[in-house]
Amino acid sequence: MAVDNAFDNAVKGVRYLVHVASTMAIPSDDLEATLFIPTLHTTVSILKSASEESCVKKVVITS
Repeated sequence: MAVDNAFDNAVKGVRYLVHVASTMAIPSDDLEATLFIPTLHTTVSILKSASEESCVKKVVITS
């Protein structure tokens, strides 16, 4: 889901977006690579999709 434009269709026609999910880490000694970076990329992808949809008025991120 960290792919560019992955959420474009999901945000079409949406006024309010609530992002409540987070990437689940697989057991690893490298949490940056398995948790933090994928979570960051997914969140940025969602925000980019929302910013390109004119009807999105508010975004809430809880995770």
